[in-house]
Amino acid sequence: MKLYKGDIPCSDIKCRSAETGEKMDFDVKDDFIEIITGNDKSILVEYNVSLGQLDKHGHRGGAYSDMVTFDGDGALILPQYAFSTEESEIKRNVGRITIHYDIPKDWVSVVPYSKQTGDELFSQLVKPTWADIYDLRKSCFAFGKFRKYSYEQGEGKLQVLIDPAYKGNYSREVEDGLNSIYKYYAGLFESEINFSILLLREDLKDGSYIISGSSTQTCGSSFQPGKTRDWQLMGHRMFHAFFDTAVRETTFHTPPQLWFYEGMATYYENMSMNSLPAGIRQKTGLDKNEEFLMLYKQYLYMRLKDKYFFSVMPMEEEKYSSFKGITEFLHYTEAPLMIKALDDMGYSKYGEHDRILKYILKHGKKGNLLLEELVKYAAGDGYKTFESKFMYNNELLPLWYLGDGKKEDTRRTIQSLKEIEYTQWTWFRLLDPEYPLDSLETEGLSELTGQAEKTSVHFASEDVENNVKKLSPAVYSLLKQYYLRADVCGADTNNKMLRYELLGKKENLDKWALYKKGLKKD
Repeated sequence: MKLYKGDIPCSDIKCRSAETGEKMDFDVKDDFIEIITGNDKSILVEYNVSLGQLDKHGHRGGAYSDMVTFDGDGALILPQYAFSTEESEIKRNVGRITIHYDIPKDWVSVVPYSKQTGDELFSQLVKPTWADIYDLRKSCFAFGKFRKYSYEQGEGKLQVLIDPAYKGNYSREVEDGLNSIYKYYAGLFESEINFSILLLREDLKDGSYIISGSSTQTCGSSFQPGKTRDWQLMGHRMFHAFFDTAVRETTFHTPPQLWFYEGMATYYENMSMNSLPAGIRQKTGLDKNEEFLMLYKQYLYMRLKDKYFFSVMPMEEEKYSSFKGITEFLHYTEAPLMIKALDDMGYSKYGEHDRILKYILKHGKKGNLLLEELVKYAAGDGYKTFESKFMYNNELLPLWYLGDGKKEDTRRTIQSLKEIEYTQWTWFRLLDPEYPLDSLETEGLSELTGQAEKTSVHFASEDVENNVKKLSPAVYSLLKQYYLRADVCGADTNNKMLRYELLGKKENLDKWALYKKGLKKD
């Protein structure tokens, strides 16, 4: 028998026969536990899990004196068949999954597929489907002395549970904000769900966020109401909850449809922000139009700066699977802009928004839905052009209508570009610790832009450069500066390692510093 442990930080693994109690031989190979079963039909596997491992985005769960939380994938070791995407294989090999919990009587529990017999709480799946097991794996499991708030929502219910050590203020405004996002999606999907949100503390030792899973039923994470990104992530997670409740198929969870699904989630994440109370939007600066414009600026900046890495063909996403930085860019920067473009095309032609989602909800519940169908339904006659240019090729998305550079907030734009630079750096350095971070120096930016224009340095065609300049003078200037830097250093702008040449080589760093010093003297 093979059990899949993945990256679960487990220890003290023991296997024995449930019938005789005798120890059984096993071997841990890569991500699997292989057990020599012999004639035994029932096997007991015991193991300990270290919760709260520090991951890229924070601590993965945690164990404290008054609260324990984890995500399914971070703690549950299941048979390899439970991870199959073939329903027939799951049906043949996985009959039932039951999880029992031993917790203090005065603690509140948040678990998926919960059942109660007397005082005994457990989760149980009988004859599970792929979607059931996927939910179990992605769910938040939490136990503690939580404060609980319940909100009836038509045929569904929203529950918000507050960690006893949560330092945020669960004000009426925050309460209204969470309910507003829920109601936005309930209206969009024309159905309500039972959904529990757990607002967690930050880690008591290092202040990092705690993240403990998100599924159709439960979601747990640290949350600061004053942070823009926390509201956006809440919108993103709720989209997945509603979508995965409505569409119980593998179709959108694997390449080459995965990018499209994550693009929809990020698109609607931004759309849902306009449902927030005015007070929250004012404090955080959240506005769907501004968010799409900023996303497009980030897209243009990274795409035109590092053409080799970020000129991605979405329908070939599987080949980028080991390059997390490229996948991150495709899923959360480029893909939502493609959904935006398709939705705008649909509205222009048919006077209707959300055509893609409506089509999926009507036709996609049986699986095997092709992206070509969605694009055709959204874009009409222009779908083949869209497919050939932007899905099966990597032409630049021409969403120039999203903004007017005359109204640009330069400081905010540059801050946004610094954020995507940093995000990409955190991903790329996992594969290559030498991947250089560009800190985006802005001193003398206007003068350097002028020099680039005088020396006829270009980062794209004249038409594209003019459009970038009209949309965002800040993006235009930073790209001009970067390509001027390449010219000063004698670096080939077609070299896929251009970033390394300009930002990693001491001789080129010195050349650029000397050049800027000379400009100051002049």
